[in-house]
Amino acid sequence: ASSRVKCSSVTLISKDDEYILTNTFPDQARVSFACNSGYEPSGGSPSITCNAGSWSELTLTCRKKSCGALGDVENGNVDYPDGVEFGDKAVITCNPGYALVGAKEILCMAQGWGGRLPVCDAVQCVTPPDVEKATFTPDKESYTYGEVVTYKCSSGLTAIGSLQLTCSDGGKFDVPPPTCVCKCFINYEDGARPPYGFKSTIKVKCSKGYDLVGEPTLQCTAESKWSPGIPTCKSKFLTKIVKCGMLLIVTSCLNISIFLLKCVVVAVAALTNLLKDSIPAAPSAFLFCSLSVY
Repeated sequence: ASSRVKCSSVTLISKDDEYILTNTFPDQARVSFACNSGYEPSGGSPSITCNAGSWSELTLTCRKKSCGALGDVENGNVDYPDGVEFGDKAVITCNPGYALVGAKEILCMAQGWGGRLPVCDAVQCVTPPDVEKATFTPDKESYTYGEVVTYKCSSGLTAIGSLQLTCSDGGKFDVPPPTCVCKCFINYEDGARPPYGFKSTIKVKCSKGYDLVGEPTLQCTAESKWSPGIPTCKSKFLTKIVKCGMLLIVTSCLNISIFLLKCVVVAVAALTNLLKDSIPAAPSAFLFCSLSVY
């Protein structure tokens, strides 16, 4: 009679909630269980027995498999944020000045680590770009991490941007190369001042009795010229005779100074007859413009 006693299907709630689907088992039948993929037995019996219609207790316990440490990476580090067991990952980083070649993360799988350790190679920067009217040193095919390249503009030119570039992470220089541009020079009456650089701005005006011909605001261009061009002063009375001198002054790059085109009387005997009717106070003179600063 006992041979007709059967056990119903058994359900094993495992790590992955898998089920045994067989409907019935004969008396004294033994069923063995295995741990899920990525797990290994950690104690107890892997089997149960059908005894008089009931299953014996399952004592098998499972734990995650361990992949162990991966090893060391030269010029880098291997970190295990969650551990070295099944499902965990190793994170690899390189020291400053070195670049990772390979995967930065490796997963612990059922059969062990799912990849090879990457390597950390020294960072190399390629030769920086040439700059018009400038040179740089040292001039090499490649540069190591932290190495500095220094640019120098040709004589008479000024640099916009940094003159020094440093080879940094990612094999790139930390800043773009500079641009070398001209300076604007000017002569004026109250002594020497330094030349004014690219984008320096000034304002000009004429002496009393003269009208400005041109734009009153000038800016120093990269070609060492004033834009939109040096203005002139036109006399309100001697429009066909008086000519004004050239303005050649600028200010600092940020401030705006004002310069005056001052007209003075200069004797010229040859023009006496032409001017005597126009300038009663100075019948033997004409007006000539010179520059003064105020």
